[in-house]
Amino acid sequence: MRLLENRVAVVTGSTRGIGLAIAHTFADHGASVVITGTNLEKAKSVKTDIEAKGVRAVAVQVDVRDPAQIRQMIETAVSELGSLDILVNNAGIAVDVPLEEMKLEDWKAVIDTNLTGYFLCTQAAGAVMLKQQRGVIVNLSSISGKVGYAGQVNYSAAKAGIVGLTKASAKALAEKIKKKKKKERRKK
Repeated sequence: MRLLENRVAVVTGSTRGIGLAIAHTFADHGASVVITGTNLEKAKSVKTDIEAKGVRAVAVQVDVRDPAQIRQMIETAVSELGSLDILVNNAGIAVDVPLEEMKLEDWKAVIDTNLTGYFLCTQAAGAVMLKQQRGVIVNLSSISGKVGYAGQVNYSAAKAGIVGLTKASAKALAEKIKKKKKKERRKK
């Protein structure tokens, strides 16, 4: 069964690992997929594999720390594939260093990619989904965010932050949709 026929999914960090598996799973269920990564050649290779499943795909080079690249990624999904139904925030990095040796650059690199990137993608996709009045955002986190690991202070903090970001964003977006629907009902 192709449960996601006529749906468009953006999967950040989908050129390898978990993101790659998610992109293939969406394609297996009929979704068109926007493949993203920092390496455009890898993204194009995955795009070719995805299209072999009989669905549409687009390859986009994106650094999730860059708001302009994120806007372009979202605009590409809508302009080339017709909509944005699903966003999976998966892109992430790890810079494992003991706390006492961690440089500010190590902290910022992980927080900016693993947490700020999720915020920026959620904000950009959320705007499109609010206009459409539909959409799903999935944020991947880690057990590191719940239990914390000594050599992963930055990573654990980012992953814990994703939990808060997800809960607060869900409430904020749901509230906007409720208000919009209420306003539309009053007009009728």
